Amino acid sequence: MPALRNRRGVIAIFTVLLFLAMLTIIAVVVDFARMQFMRNQMQTAADAAALAGAVQLLRTPRSAYVAQAEAFGGDNQLLNTSVVVSDSNVALGNWDPIARKFNGGASITTADAVQVTLHHPSSFLMANVLGWVPKQIAVRSVAWAGPSASQSNCMKPWALWFGLLRAKLDTAEGKAFDPSDTTSLTQEDLTTLQGMSAQARTFTLFLGNTANGNNLNPGNFYAVDLPAYYTAATNTYNPQIPGAQQYQNTLQGVDSNGNPVCYQVGVGDTLATETGAMVGPTRQGVESPGVCDQVVGTLCEDANGNPPVIKSAFWTQATNKGSGKFMAAIKTIGSFSLTNWDQKGASITGVFQVDQDEGPSGPGGSTLVKVVLVK
Repeated sequence: MPALRNRRGVIAIFTVLLFLAMLTIIAVVVDFARMQFMRNQMQTAADAAALAGAVQLLRTPRSAYVAQAEAFGGDNQLLNTSVVVSDSNVALGNWDPIARKFNGGASITTADAVQVTLHHPSSFLMANVLGWVPKQIAVRSVAWAGPSASQSNCMKPWALWFGLLRAKLDTAEGKAFDPSDTTSLTQEDLTTLQGMSAQARTFTLFLGNTANGNNLNPGNFYAVDLPAYYTAATNTYNPQIPGAQQYQNTLQGVDSNGNPVCYQVGVGDTLATETGAMVGPTRQGVESPGVCDQVVGTLCEDANGNPPVIKSAFWTQATNKGSGKFMAAIKTIGSFSLTNWDQKGASITGVFQVDQDEGPSGPGGSTLVKVVLVK
């Protein structure tokens, strides 16, 4: 009998030890899951904050990137409490796409990336009973407002000379302008464009007549047919010749039935111009209302009283065109604010800008950029 009692005592001891082991395992599993849950919530907040800050770098004022990062990061929850993003958590810098590295310390005029780093002590449940010391949870996110969009929707049927933009950038960068230079825009160019004054980015063009003369005029903008005559992404040709009414509809962003429509244009596409100066259809497309919700004198305004943002294609060089239509090879796509429309002189005044877009990233830099999480 004594032997049996001893065995029962051993089993009791093993039971207690097994219970403690199971409790330890449960503590590890529960608290590890809790830490991962906290980390995921913090990463979501850091991603939102970094994206918001990078988006603000494409807007005015750029210096509001910290406030935007803090606001959007704070909209996220961490264990039922709002995440706190402070000034010290947000860093400004440049993203190196080759080395995949964030380089901090950039000025507000040259920065193209925002980094957000968050720290928070882990919140143990069962491990506290075992006397474990809470660990620090750290997450980091970098958003880059840099990669160019190679295609874009809702383009306006206007074609501008690429050299017009290139000349503005070369002047700002202290380079000699070469009209034959068709080098794609670089990240340096986009950074330069963002740092230039509105006056330095302003241009005025007159509506070009494609029916007379043999030379393209770099001082003209030209009416073009959409959809594109040739689409590089699909290697397809579109034989459609829309005509004046379709051109006017495209300016207004509608189809022949008045329904909203957007046409896509990308780098490498070819656009066919309309014959003649197309002053009448352009005037109707701009004013009825169309591009401009209202025209006050020569000021072009949208529904909120601001200059509307125009996305247009830029052809590469001024070559002989012959009479009638000519084909414009698209070097890049760009964005500008249309500030003035002179219906008498059929001229437009705009301000080049870097604008956020949802198009796919690709070669052939444009002033339309995407904001993406890169790290």
